Amino acid sequence: MRTTLVCTSFVQGSTYLAARSPLPHLLPVLRECDVAERIVRAILHDEARVTHPALLAILPALHALPTRAFDALAERLGVGQLMDRVTMRSGAAAA
Repeated sequence: MRTTLVCTSFVQGSTYLAARSPLPHLLPVLRECDVAERIVRAILHDEARVTHPALLAILPALHALPTRAFDALAERLGVGQLMDRVTMRSGAAAA
């Protein structure tokens, strides 16, 4: 059995009515069909990981920063408030 790890930013779709990225040029809100196509392509090519958008691939390297520096960067980018920018569909549970 093989697996593919999928790492994405926000995906506009059945769960979220509206999601706004704090950095839309760097971390755009993705369309379900685009993400699905990327996942299928990864599975067909036996890729172990899908990072979409590609900018997310640098996150593991950022964990090499000292904790205070990483936390300051995350705060500056608004990471702690990401879910504040999401409108859930009625009946959908927040993650």
